[in-house]
Amino acid sequence: MRRPPPARQANGTVRAAKERQGMRLLRPLAALLLAAALCLALCGCQNFVCTLLSVRLRAEEGFVTAAAYNEFSLDGAQLPVTLTLYYADEETSDPAAMTAVAQAESGDFNMGQQLEASAPIRAGWYCAVLEYAAGGEARTLQSGTVRYAEDGTRL
Repeated sequence: MRRPPPARQANGTVRAAKERQGMRLLRPLAALLLAAALCLALCGCQNFVCTLLSVRLRAEEGFVTAAAYNEFSLDGAQLPVTLTLYYADEETSDPAAMTAVAQAESGDFNMGQQLEASAPIRAGWYCAVLEYAAGGEARTLQSGTVRYAEDGTRL
């Protein structure tokens, strides 16, 4: 017959498990604080915008949708953005050679927000461009170019 371990060992094991769980909870917080410190170090303390934006494309239910996300923002300043969905029937990755088929705007694109621009799907190439002003200068973020079939299948 096997004897149970002494109470000290059981408590130590429980304590170690709780400490590991606490460390798992602290990791995202530490990463966020590190990102904030990095933004402050790189941008200085005057007129800075520290934000993480992303742009994606998807096709569903007869529409192609460009979606922009404000994944993270450190600064509370207004961030005006314009999201444009472009289409071309011939292969290109240059929005200047494509046709704008949908557009959406936000005067203040805050952390956690999403902006979408959709158009009926046609077979061809699509890309999305997010234009915004950060730190007093105009910037753009462009998605990759994706080819969709008439039924919305990504080719």
